[in-house]
Amino acid sequence: MIAEQFDESLMLLQDLLCWNIKDITYLKLNERIPSAKSKITQPTRKLLKKWLWADYILYDYFKQKLQDKLQDVPDLKPRLASFRDANDQVKADCVVQRGDNSVLEGKFKMALPIVLGYVVDQSKANCTLYAISEPHFSDMIHHRQNKL
Repeated sequence: MIAEQFDESLMLLQDLLCWNIKDITYLKLNERIPSAKSKITQPTRKLLKKWLWADYILYDYFKQKLQDKLQDVPDLKPRLASFRDANDQVKADCVVQRGDNSVLEGKFKMALPIVLGYVVDQSKANCTLYAISEPHFSDMIHHRQNKL
């Protein structure tokens, strides 16, 4: 999966695992608040590329591999549009408010105060799972696995 082509990567994962579109819908979590985002200058980017050359080789290889696989998906554009519509529907159905930890409570509070999360309509099925913070989600999974 390549982060900047996350939706396209999910479409391929959907095919590999024979999932339906609802299995891959999501709300974007862990996005930083605007004031916490930093811009990387071109000279800094060049320096990082020099220092992280091995990482760039791996990244470029798998980015090209993703591009090659996407070429083999004949109906990718309409499927991608349908998937993005499904994500928009999740937002419309579930999201009451987006904000930082000052508006989030309980299991929806993010691990870091500089990260955005969601207040969701908890009366609707599955909305909670879209917005729960990673630490709470991990705890929930561990708890379920320990019951087995």
